Amino acid sequence: MKKFNFKLLNIFLIMMILTVVWSTGCTKKQSNQTQSIQSTKKTITDMTGRKVTIPLHVNRVAISGTAMTQLAVMLGGNSKIVATVPSIKSNPWYMKIYPKIKTVSVPFDKEVNIEELIKSKPDVVVLWSGKEELQKKIEKLGIPVIIIYYDTPEELKKSVTLMGNLLGDKETKKAAEFCSYYDSNIKRITEKTSSISADNKVKVYYSAESPLSTDGNNSIVTSWIEMSGGINLAAQNGITGMSQNVPMEDVVKWNPDVIVVRDAPNKDAILKDVRFKDINAVKNNKIYINPKGVNVWCARSGDEALQVLWAAKILHPDMFEDIDMNKEVKEFYKTYYSYDVSNEELEDIMNPKK
Repeated sequence: MKKFNFKLLNIFLIMMILTVVWSTGCTKKQSNQTQSIQSTKKTITDMTGRKVTIPLHVNRVAISGTAMTQLAVMLGGNSKIVATVPSIKSNPWYMKIYPKIKTVSVPFDKEVNIEELIKSKPDVVVLWSGKEELQKKIEKLGIPVIIIYYDTPEELKKSVTLMGNLLGDKETKKAAEFCSYYDSNIKRITEKTSSISADNKVKVYYSAESPLSTDGNNSIVTSWIEMSGGINLAAQNGITGMSQNVPMEDVVKWNPDVIVVRDAPNKDAILKDVRFKDINAVKNNKIYINPKGVNVWCARSGDEALQVLWAAKILHPDMFEDIDMNKEVKEFYKTYYSYDVSNEELEDIMNPKK
């Protein structure tokens, strides 16, 4: 009887040991599988504070706007762009910098072509803020969505950093270089302009989509005007946001010393409009067309890093005689677009005709 019980005990112990070994093996296997899955993903925080899980290595990205596409190109992520907006293909600078852009899908138009977007097989979709319905549609397809927006220099740097983190290690490094360069330009200018008295700051009117469309508070335009030693008259007079229409009588009353126009046709329109003729900027021939390369420098552009230099030079030329804009542009385009700008192209950038 005792021998029988002893045998049963041995059998029971062996079964217990086998069960523990099997269970441990399964647990270890499951743990390895979980770690393997996690190692193919990473989590990043977008500009709205959302934590989004994306592939560890993003090779295909769809971007819904011109300014955001420019950021990706500027950081060296050209080949990863698989979907963008139609205006990119009509921009001659993209053809120069990355000719293959002409083969990229363009599902982001006035209406988004979801089928075309799916065909592009993006790992991640980048949207500007305020596209909640589209965001939900895309996320239902199992595609992660990153939201980007920027209205100030700090937000621009954060967005550049976010785009770099999204695209990869090489692009992350380039984003850090850009932010450092941008900061150095801001410091270079504000070290001098911060001492300018209120009476000596230049009164600036900025013309956006039309002669009577302007940007006020909460815009990157106000940032570069103020950093450059100027006053944005629209912001000073309570205008908030971008592309805000203002009455002609207000512009006359503000009487700007300088007018900066985003687009060349606006300068012609202002010069032809007799209502502007008594404004100081018109009388003194101080209407400036903003430089424009891959994108117009003054509004939500990666080339914004050059804008503060240019603006400071036109508002306070005697203070910034040492700035050579031709040299700055050539070095910037070589560094961030891997492109050698010719003298003819430089003229087109600095003095755009359209």
